[in-house]
Amino acid sequence: MAPPAKRTEYEARFKLKVIACANSTNNCAAARDYGISEKFVRDWKKNEDTINKMAKKKCALRHSKAQWPEIEEYVNEWNREH
Repeated sequence: MAPPAKRTEYEARFKLKVIACANSTNNCAAARDYGISEKFVRDWKKNEDTINKMAKKKCALRHSKAQWPEIEEYVNEWNREH
């Protein structure tokens, strides 16, 4: 079985370029021009203010908080023991 594909990381600078392109044309055209999903363009436009405040080389908005941190910790502890 092949290893899972690595997820692509996008820097804030790239995201801002895509947003600018989407604002001057439309989301679909920007996604096509940059070879990414239109969903990324919509999400990045929604979070444009946050992306603007970040360092331009930072891979922004990639991780979310655990919904149930106690369960996550329990599972991690169990994995370390076994």
